[in-house]
This record gives sequence, C-alpha cells and structure tokens, in this order.
Amino acid sequence: MISKTSAALLCAAGLVLALMLVWLLASPRTASNERLGVEATPQTLVEAPVSPSSQQRQPERAGATATTSVRPPGEKTPAIAFLEAFWGDRWPEVQAKLEAAGKQLDNRPPPTKTWEQAAAEIEKRLLPTEEQRKEYEALLLRWSGKVDDLWLRQQFEKTWGLDEAQRAIVHDIVLRHNRDLEPIAADFLNGLDAETRSAWYGGKFIHAPYTTTGAPGADRPGFYSKGDAQDGWACGYTLSWDEAPYLKSLQDKLKAGIAARDREVSIYAISTRKR
Repeated sequence: MISKTSAALLCAAGLVLALMLVWLLASPRTASNERLGVEATPQTLVEAPVSPSSQQRQPERAGATATTSVRPPGEKTPAIAFLEAFWGDRWPEVQAKLEAAGKQLDNRPPPTKTWEQAAAEIEKRLLPTEEQRKEYEALLLRWSGKVDDLWLRQQFEKTWGLDEAQRAIVHDIVLRHNRDLEPIAADFLNGLDAETRSAWYGGKFIHAPYTTTGAPGADRPGFYSKGDAQDGWACGYTLSWDEAPYLKSLQDKLKAGIAARDREVSIYAISTRKR
C-alpha cells in the first residue's frame, strides 16, 4: 500500500519529467531558457519522504512547551552516523554541499530498508504509465487536442479572432502535420525509455540516503532527468545529448515539423484577417 506521502512524491516525480519535456521542445515564447546549446539543470533534489513518526510531536497539554533532547557535544545522530558510514571518505564533501543547500537531515530516522529493497520497488515504476506517456507525447507535439484560445496564445501569442469554422480548418492543418510528427515523438519516447532502462540496469542511477543533493555527479548537466525515492532512499539520473545523439536528431525533426505546422497555421490565420 502506497502512503499519501509516497503517492504525492510519485506525482511530483511525474511533474518533474513533464516539466523537463516542456523545456525540451518549448519555444522562446513559453520557456525563457530554450536557447540552442543551453542545457537544462538536472533534477538533483530528489528526496525520500519523511516518516510521520519522525516529526516532532506537539505538546498535548495546554501551556506545555516543546522540548528537544540535547546531545552531548560531538555525539552523532543516527542519521549522521548512517550518512558517514554510507559515504565514507566522501562524507565531508557531501556534507558541505548539503549544508550549502540548507538540507537538515540530522533528525531523520535511518532508512527502514536496504537500497536493494527500495530499488526493487522503484524499478516497478521506472517507466511512465500509458496515461503519462500520452501526456508527454502531447507536450512533445505542443498540441492540446483542441484549437482554443489557450492553445493559440501558447503557440502564437494571439488568437486572430478566429471563428468556429476557421478554428476547424486550423484543427485539420494541425492533425495533418501531426500524423507525420507522432511517429517521431513515439520514437523519442521509446528512446528515453531505452536509455532509462540502460542507465538503471547499468548502474548509472545515483542513489543516496534521504536525498541526491550533494551526491557526486548529481549536478551533471543534461536535457533529461529522472528521479524517485522509496523507504528513505533517493535516486536520480541525468541524460546528456552526447550520450544519445540520436535523440537530438529526433528532437530536431520534431522542432522542424512543429515549426512548419505552426507556420502554415499562421499563414492561414493571417489570411482570414484580409477577407
């Protein structure tokens, strides 16, 4: 049974992926960081959910004040001891990055299961569901499914005052172009799935207790990132264009096809104003 906290985390992970795909094919009108040669910031802040039992309880009697246990100087909390044992000689470097990021992990309980046990659960949701895949394809194609004011403004920053009949013609233009673009988008998503599986089974996912923040390699640049968390463990992976040049080629084809589609829509919409 997935807890409410874990369910929220899974939803957030899906949103992360969706946002990365939005960046991937966004035009300058909708994403200010879409510039040729500029890569997105990888997802480095994946965090495992906090157990409710680890939260400080509020005093139940009226007038009572909260108390916290005071540890002798130099005594490590269970979380810090676990992190030290996990990172070994790298711990000072990771600790400095965690502190710089404002991460307070001292009072977290140690992970309840081993990484191998947590990984077995993460593996079950490694790839997107069919519903998520359809959403990602719509983002790649920059197509909401209907020619309404929202889509027109997102794509063209204007609606041209198109009436229903004119919007129906625009709809037909979009569908005609999308028939050629949909197989490319499917190849792109299949490629991402293949790269994700290869990274997972090839040991390229970074994993760490609590959070991937500060983990060596977690801040590497790339165009696509995936992260998840389970039972006190967090993991993440970032893919760069250099590692998958065939995906860059597919992206370029999608961008060119979408540009041609939107150009035809613009020409038609402008022609309606001259009538």
